Amino acid sequence: MSEIASEIVVHGEDMDVDDSMNDTSMATSAVASPAEFSGNEDMAEPSPHRDILQTNRNSLESPMSHTSEQSELSSLLSSVSSKATTTHNQVTTYLNVRNGIVRLCVRWFDVASVCYDWLVRNGFINFGCVEFPTVDEEKEGEPPTTKQKTIVVIGGGMSGLGCARQLENLAKQYKDQFRELGELPPKVVVLEGRTRVGGRVYSRAFTTKPTLSVPGFPGERYTAEMGETTIYDSNGRPVDPLRDDLVEKLYNDCLDRVSEYKHHNQPSKLIRGNHDYIEHGRDSGTDGSKTIAESEEAAAALPHAAPVSQQNVPERVNRVPVSADKLTGRIHTEPGTPATSKASEKAKEMGWTLKNNITPEANIDLDDAAARPDATLGSVLDEAIGQYRNLVDLTAQDHRLINWHVANLEYSNATSLHNLSLGNWDIDAGNEWEGKHTMVAGGYQTVPRGLALCPTPLDLKTNAPVHKIKYSSEGGLKRSLVECEDGTVVEADYVVSTIPLGVLKQGSVEFDPPLPGWKTDVIERIGFGVLNKVILVYDKPFWDTERHIFGVLRDAPNRHSVAQSDYASQRGRFFQWFNVTQTTGLPCLVALMAGVAGFDTERESNEDLVKEATGILRGVFGRKVPFPVEAVITRWGSDKFSRGSYSSSGPGMHPHDYDVMAKPVGNLYFAGEHTIGTHPATVHGAYMSGLRAASEVFDAMLGPIDIPSPLVLSKNSAVLKRKSPVEVYDPERARRDAHEAAVWDYIISTIGERPIPPGKVAANAYVLYNKAFFDEARKRCEKERSGKKKVSPNDVRVMTSKMWRAASAEERKPFEEDAVNAKAAHALAVQEYNDGSVRWDEAAINLRAEYEEEHDLAGSATLTADGKHRRTSKPVDYAEDDESVSE
Repeated sequence: MSEIASEIVVHGEDMDVDDSMNDTSMATSAVASPAEFSGNEDMAEPSPHRDILQTNRNSLESPMSHTSEQSELSSLLSSVSSKATTTHNQVTTYLNVRNGIVRLCVRWFDVASVCYDWLVRNGFINFGCVEFPTVDEEKEGEPPTTKQKTIVVIGGGMSGLGCARQLENLAKQYKDQFRELGELPPKVVVLEGRTRVGGRVYSRAFTTKPTLSVPGFPGERYTAEMGETTIYDSNGRPVDPLRDDLVEKLYNDCLDRVSEYKHHNQPSKLIRGNHDYIEHGRDSGTDGSKTIAESEEAAAALPHAAPVSQQNVPERVNRVPVSADKLTGRIHTEPGTPATSKASEKAKEMGWTLKNNITPEANIDLDDAAARPDATLGSVLDEAIGQYRNLVDLTAQDHRLINWHVANLEYSNATSLHNLSLGNWDIDAGNEWEGKHTMVAGGYQTVPRGLALCPTPLDLKTNAPVHKIKYSSEGGLKRSLVECEDGTVVEADYVVSTIPLGVLKQGSVEFDPPLPGWKTDVIERIGFGVLNKVILVYDKPFWDTERHIFGVLRDAPNRHSVAQSDYASQRGRFFQWFNVTQTTGLPCLVALMAGVAGFDTERESNEDLVKEATGILRGVFGRKVPFPVEAVITRWGSDKFSRGSYSSSGPGMHPHDYDVMAKPVGNLYFAGEHTIGTHPATVHGAYMSGLRAASEVFDAMLGPIDIPSPLVLSKNSAVLKRKSPVEVYDPERARRDAHEAAVWDYIISTIGERPIPPGKVAANAYVLYNKAFFDEARKRCEKERSGKKKVSPNDVRVMTSKMWRAASAEERKPFEEDAVNAKAAHALAVQEYNDGSVRWDEAAINLRAEYEEEHDLAGSATLTADGKHRRTSKPVDYAEDDESVSE
């Protein structure tokens, strides 16, 4: 058993800390940051995703099993410390921390082991291109075994490669468990229909090569991703940034009002610990006598108690759109209540001038539009824009700007807004990753290549399209058969399908038995759209190479139209351009074809598209713009292996359809960007879904994680006992403490307690209105629901916000006056508190001096250098004022 260290070992002028623990190295390895997925997307965000961390499992051996080795932390300390710069008290501090960790590690070793297994199995650590120790040979005396399960992963895109690599990683880390079952670690086979890996992540090599070297581009493979902004009007002139900002605010407010009709998911339950223990930094004495489920059932059995399903449910948080990312089209949201102001008030606040006949009470009402059976995000947003046009003057240029932002949102969803669910169109709101965007030099396809090849190549068969999957719908021991188009048949114990949703919708892959209705229904309901790109390569750039992105407004068929519906077909054509010269190594522009334009691209010729693109560029940069030396045009909807770009929330989609899509059927598992509701339509979402599917397969093979009982050792365990320090009675300190208490008693008995600061007040008119009409709003909600699901506080707040918007100025006036009065009263109370505190402090100082003059305590004061007496405070034992070695 490891001793609690009380010393360090010093070697010459440098030091190593003797912590009596094993040195277990930890290696790190990283996979390039996943990117937002747009068919073959090339924009990647720096990922706050789980770091790839390789941890030797020996590091989880009990720290008590090693006695005399030095830790990695020791060498770190020795590299920065020496006897010339380190004090004994600093060493004491380090050893106290170190010894405390050792004690906790022993007591909570089983907890740490369970947590480690959970993190590994679920892909939070040790995932990606991580090199593990070679699998050991069978131990001497053990009978040789040839039994081995086979896992077939269909698809060599980010989800399939991520899943296969994770399965191989898990097989290496859990080799001992398989040996206990009398098996070899499972064999993983990847079947990819294309002749390359990456799926919809595709970096296409150009035939054009640069004539001059490109600074900062080290690669030899010149590729383009099939995957502050200047916006130019359709006449080629830059749009006034102030006007663009004004229109963008109006567009965001329209989205804000439409978001009022979103579906709100039930928040996840909160599991709370012992608040008193946590607040005071204390540990629980045991595992506890009741499980969480038993405690909830006991609470639900009490009279008038809420059922288990409604216990520990946090308050739902509404999220409203506040801005849009011009690079990806994704909407940024923040917690808030949608549309709390009348549209006329909001328009003036944004900077718009209301039409002459518009009153301050004018508002936008979208209830009828949202209640239509065929309502979509596009139809209700068009209605909001149309009603705003009745309040302010929107010119044709304003409509072109609005529709540029609409096209950007269509880009992020790979389809027209009229194909999106009104209630679920941004079902992943709140899960967006923040940070700057980045591109991968040489192509984003280097990421899937890395997953396929590092640290050892996967068993990957390309040019092996699958046309039939015969699986076991009941699970169990029955093996599956995966048939390829060339007649090859692969037997498998488990099958992971990462087949894109577009291919599943088309039905070109046969399932035997057919997929159950609940699975085919969700395949039908989830949307799947198309985003295409036009890639143009030139001999030399004619654009500003310092700008990475610019936008172009598109006309309606009638250039002067102010009808929102006239812009749907043209707004997404060549509306946004990326300068990818720095990542491709060639002068290259990429234009987006979004919304209706994305589908139109599938049917149009390369010549017509290049000619149209060149005309647009000449309108912006002048007539000398040449035709490109090379052009590549994507048509993802026509690709037999994808049949589109990425998923979206179809009009009939249910809130939990992504989760249903992820559920396995027997020994058939599913992964892909269409199976992860928190990060759909993204590369990182596809990758994370592969990690999830790998975890599900391993749970099926090895069973759930074994949790020992008791999980936490009792604090009374002998090995955990810490020697109590011997307290030495200090009469001098006792006299000083008694004297200090007497001083405070004298002060308080003379002038009373110090004034208490005033509390916060509700000085907002809407908050006061909400409190006054909360019961009325609840009754309205209950009347609308007619006995359906219980009305939540959040539903009531939404209703009060509607009532507040509908209230007249006369009805709002009393609450606004109360808010003003409350603010004034609070300001007065704060001033009185400040004045009273100053007076009290001055009086207390005088009373202290008076008392100490009459009741001097011998030894309770010390003489300072200037001859004045200073009252000493309680001495602190943990200080660095004594360098004596005898410490």
